[in-house]
Amino acid sequence: MATYPQNYYMISNRTYYSSTGTFGTTVALGGALTFLQAPAASPTAFTVVSQSAWLDAVQQDLRANGSGATAACNIFFHGYGVTYDGAVKDFPEYFNNLQNTPSGAGYSGVQIGFDWPSDDDAGGTMGHGGPQQQAFQNAKANARATGSESFPLLYPVLQSIVATTGVQGVSLTAICHSMGNYLMYCGAGAFAQSSPLFNEIICAAAMLNFKSFNSSQSPTYSADIVAAAKQVTVYYSRHDDVLPFAEQPGYDGYKELGIYGPTYGTTLLAGVVGVDCSEVVNQANTNIYEQGWSPKLIHTSYFFIPEVLEDISYTLAGGQGGNGDRQPIAGSNGAGFTMVPT
Repeated sequence: MATYPQNYYMISNRTYYSSTGTFGTTVALGGALTFLQAPAASPTAFTVVSQSAWLDAVQQDLRANGSGATAACNIFFHGYGVTYDGAVKDFPEYFNNLQNTPSGAGYSGVQIGFDWPSDDDAGGTMGHGGPQQQAFQNAKANARATGSESFPLLYPVLQSIVATTGVQGVSLTAICHSMGNYLMYCGAGAFAQSSPLFNEIICAAAMLNFKSFNSSQSPTYSADIVAAAKQVTVYYSRHDDVLPFAEQPGYDGYKELGIYGPTYGTTLLAGVVGVDCSEVVNQANTNIYEQGWSPKLIHTSYFFIPEVLEDISYTLAGGQGGNGDRQPIAGSNGAGFTMVPT
């Protein structure tokens, strides 16, 4: 069983006051960051703390996690349509699932959720046109503002985490889900310095053009994401039940990476790996493993299905080629894998 540190952590840049009363400040979108933490015993009881107190707590947990060796820290960027209260609910659930995989081989590092204003009160349902198309475009505009204004402020915070003393280094990784990948596309330039900030960036159910890692002509060409990490791993499934709506006119209007994965071959940017999860990330497993979760979505099931959770945990820990549940895709030059059911 993985040993989890003492706290759950969040960073938010939204202007919002939570209905639960736990988000006790109003912050302008103009780049400001708010720092929150909750004890693991009460994982949704997030309270606002100062940046220095937050960083002290993270570093203390890293020292306990590393015990003089290399410590691990992951930051999770959520996707489209997530309210602040939704983030407070979702992040601890995902963190717990990543930690407590059935085999006991889950992720044991410090986990941070990055919350941003991806929801909008324009109403409607994605795929039904009208107000929801505007809400979707508003969320993308918020992603662009967050990337350009908030990520430059986030960068030194992450640098301080990597520079934590009392350990032999910190392996910093990131998970981007859904439109959180578009957010990373918009802001990764802030992290793409002389040496990669992240050991790994995972792109799960990515709301990006499917040529993002292949062609500079892609509307979301993601060379900055690759420059920000030693490795980028794309998890995708042809059964995704949200991304087909994003492909419609008025939304993204292009084929989504989270359905098709990258194109393997000489055009694929070096350092990018793809994992086709279609045989595992499907409706049957979603119905089994998202019991009690509403709505049950294949789009989010990556963070509930044991085989996927264990593969993600292995990848975050620096494992290459998966944890034994992958088979290589012929002709992919070692960059493509299929996840097989176990």
